[in-house]
Amino acid sequence: MGIRKGSHGAGTYSIPGGHLDFGERSLAGAIREVEEETGLILKDAQVLRLCPYLDSLFTKEGKQYITLYFLATEWEGKLELLEPHKCEGSELFG
Repeated sequence: MGIRKGSHGAGTYSIPGGHLDFGERSLAGAIREVEEETGLILKDAQVLRLCPYLDSLFTKEGKQYITLYFLATEWEGKLELLEPHKCEGSELFG
């Protein structure tokens, strides 16, 4: 988890995430986002939960999100801060 900077949720902990690239499958997007943000390569990710939260409505921006959560119990690599403009720092939690 990392502490968000500059956008919604600034100053709060958040898991890695982002938007899917055009035509990208959700699991591939989750694996890509984690690697881009943390340097970790997920090995066994699977869908954990689908959450169409009401707080994912961004009325001002005219956007609405459905959040997919994935769980991975195995990964390779070393945790790094690869997007310091978006995140203050990252930690692994058990």
